[in-house]
Formats: sequence, C-alpha cells, structure tokens
Amino acid sequence: MNFQAICDRWNALYARISSILIAVRSVVRGLSLFVSARPKTPLRVLCIMAFDTLHMLRNAKPLPMPKLRLLAALLDFAACANAAFDNKDCCRHECRITLHLLEEAGIRSSVLEYLRRLRDLESRRPLPGGDTWQFQKVRLYREAVVRLSLGMVATTAIGNQCLDEGIRAIHCDADLNIIFRIVMQCQIIDDVLDYSKDMSAGLPSFLTASNSHPQAIELTRLAALDYADDRDLPRTGDVFPLRSALFLVSICTKLVIVLGHWRQRTHLGQRADELPGDDHGGGGLRLLDVPGRADPGGLLSLVISADPSANCNHWNREVDGSRVHPRQWLAFRRGLHSRGHAWSRSTESSSGSSS
Repeated sequence: MNFQAICDRWNALYARISSILIAVRSVVRGLSLFVSARPKTPLRVLCIMAFDTLHMLRNAKPLPMPKLRLLAALLDFAACANAAFDNKDCCRHECRITLHLLEEAGIRSSVLEYLRRLRDLESRRPLPGGDTWQFQKVRLYREAVVRLSLGMVATTAIGNQCLDEGIRAIHCDADLNIIFRIVMQCQIIDDVLDYSKDMSAGLPSFLTASNSHPQAIELTRLAALDYADDRDLPRTGDVFPLRSALFLVSICTKLVIVLGHWRQRTHLGQRADELPGDDHGGGGLRLLDVPGRADPGGLLSLVISADPSANCNHWNREVDGSRVHPRQWLAFRRGLHSRGHAWSRSTESSSGSSS
C-alpha cells in the first residue's frame, strides 16, 4: 500500500469522525426544542437538527438560535397550511400568530409565495382510488408538496435568495436530496398510520391511491425502496450522518409498511367474520354494520340478494343516503360468496342423497 492510499484512507476516516461529531453537536443543541412550544412535533425537531448539521458541515459554524426558532415557526406554519387545505383540524389563531412571527422575521414575501404555490398544488391534487398510473400521480403530488416545503425551509436556513433556488437545491444538491428522501419515507410512515383517516376523508395518499389495498402496499413498498436507494449518492465522509439517518429511517419505513399491511388484513378478516347473516346459512336478507353513521337502530339496513352470482362490481353503494365503505362492501361480498358456495354444496349433497 503506497503513501497516497494511506493518506486518502486517513482523510476519509477523519472526515467521517468530524461529521459525526458535528451531528452530535447539532442533536445536543436541538434537545431543548423537544420541550419548547415550537415546533409542535418531534419530527420537525429532527428536521431542524438536520439543517443545523448541514449548515455546520458547510460553514463550520452552527445556525444561530434565533434562526432555529424561525425554522420551528416556519415548519409549524407549513403544517398548519397543509392541514387547512386537507380540511383537518387546525388552530387558526395559532396560525395567525405564527404568520405574524414570520412577517416580523422579514420573510413575508417568501411565505406568501409558498402559500400561493401550495394552493395551486392542492387545487390540482389527484383523487384517491385508481390503478398504477393513479398511484404515480399521487406520488408525484406528494413529492411536489414535500419539495415545496423543504425548499422554503432551505431558503430560510441556508440563505438562498428566492424560493425557486431552494426548490432547485432539493433536486440538485446531494445533501438536501438525502433530507428529501428521509422526509418522503416519513411521509410514507404517516400515510400508513393515517390510512383509515385518509380513506374516510377522501384524501390522496400512498395507500389510498389504489382501489386494491394489496396493490397499494406493494407500490408503496417499491416507492420506499426507491427513496432508500443510495447508490447514486456521494460516499464522502461529510454526508455520513445523513446517510446513516437515511438507512435507519428506511428500516423503520419497511417495518411500518409490513405491520400496516398485517393490521389491515387482520381488520378485514374480523370484519368479514362479524358480518351478520340469516340463520339458514344460505338465502335471505343480510345487514351490514356501517360505523360512524347516525342511525337510530344502530345499523343501516343493506338488503342484498344472497345469490353468489349477483353483481358486485360497483364500489360506491348508497344505503339510505349513506355511502358504504368500499372495503366493507368487498368483505361483505366475500362473505356472501363463501356462504353461497357452502349453500350450493349442501343442496347438491341433499339432492344426491334423495335420489
């Protein structure tokens, strides 16, 4: 081994150790944010730590504490804006206070431009439910929203002149691209955990983008693998903490996807077992419980023929003006088919014994 190779290895090791120490320092500086009023969630605290680490790696000095608090207010405001566009609960008074703080920091024009672009994205967002192409449209929509939000944060943290430069940096800058991949996998985790809420609210997400839940799970798994693929990322020691964070988040994402799929299969199996039927095991009328609907009797009567050959290709069923959940409909029809086939076999055996 020549002298040059030894020097290269030593420099790579030194860069890796230095980046780890910088990341540890950023984590220690950000610990106080976990117990402060802003930001509201631990995930936003981790995002601030990532940008502080990136700033120290590039400038050899951390972000000032007022800038960290500004990033916290900015992340809270972005989350509030997204919740408002999704018709979710958000404190308007808190949003106004946060917007006032951002205006006092001198970034009013950037915030207004962010809101304008976010409104444009939300007005053109795809609908949930569909095929593989629809899933890709939802994925592109999700990525566009994340790039816009991260671009706004990068504009404030790194000091880019305009929002367009921040968004371009998310595409071109390797360090920011790693943060983008981490955030996208966190978005997948959030979509898996909020699947029932997004489905009932009709919101597009990785799991609601397809009519078939197994297909949505598989496409989401492939998307997570794509975000976790680091073969095109630099192997330099200064990005070692971000690459390590990407690796850990990727493992968590895979685990959450598997557990989410198992939970949904168990839930559908319980629903199918609990579906009531008549006492004769075959024909007759059935009732389907539709939770979350106001009904004096506790059940909404869904009168369906027990004929297994009945048409069940329509996903949207109206019962007394109420829409039946498509997965409840599928589970119910599966129950009808299994009971119908059992009824047919029992009829054939009875006919054979009589003859």
